[in-house]
Amino acid sequence: MKMLIYGLPCAGKSTLISKIDFASHIDGSAGDIAIEKHFSFPSEEGYSITSSDNVSDSYDAVAYLDTAPDIILERMKQSEDYNRYSDLTEEDLVSWRDYEVTNLRSECFSKGKEFIILDPKFDKILGFLKGIFKGSILTSPQVAKLAADRILQSTDKHTIILSDGEGTAEGPDGEDGFGLHHH
Repeated sequence: MKMLIYGLPCAGKSTLISKIDFASHIDGSAGDIAIEKHFSFPSEEGYSITSSDNVSDSYDAVAYLDTAPDIILERMKQSEDYNRYSDLTEEDLVSWRDYEVTNLRSECFSKGKEFIILDPKFDKILGFLKGIFKGSILTSPQVAKLAADRILQSTDKHTIILSDGEGTAEGPDGEDGFGLHHH
């Protein structure tokens, strides 16, 4: 398992990663757990994304440290690097956070990566992340693979019936997401 951690400036990403003792980590873009400094920044046009490929194929999951806006504002006021954003309001930070979460989630989904929102309570985050890295907590893709493997092991592998009661897998002209046609 390899994971990228994102969050707004002053969310506590570097502090979090300094407390991790169960996986290799680096404040940058290498290691089992890495901090990818920033996804976007406010601009005159709304927000500018820092890179066109924020969800690297080298990582299995992306986590977002979701720290409360009032805490972030207080930290920004005390930060030499980020005090230029201290005139933002809590509402501005919520909008910025929503923009990042929406776009990261979409990018993760398009690349088949897990997207996790982390509550900023470090003791709980560390236990959760340790469980993922040690295998005692499974991510959604891991659960899906386990279920698919069990289904395939229990069939003769010649016939699999896909039932879609809600019709959500059916596309135009009766074609499903697997290139098959419904009859």
